[in-house]
Amino acid sequence: RGIPHPVVITETLCNPSFCRTKMAEMLFEVYGAESVQFGQDFLFADLFNRLEGNWNGQNSTVISAGHSTTFLMPILNGVP
Repeated sequence: RGIPHPVVITETLCNPSFCRTKMAEMLFEVYGAESVQFGQDFLFADLFNRLEGNWNGQNSTVISAGHSTTFLMPILNGVP
């Protein structure tokens, strides 16, 4: 038994790679996940708003606020 579906993990900008490695290792070995995808939280937020029709422009600024960090990420011509 395990997790019978793909897992998507969002992470903050500049998350150390060892954290990602340990998380993937745990998901595969302990929980039996079939696949894991990592992505930047601000990019998922921007993509969601574009897909929902909340924003159709090419330029935006995404604010990602966490417990101990805050990032402002400009997206120009659809590229962060």
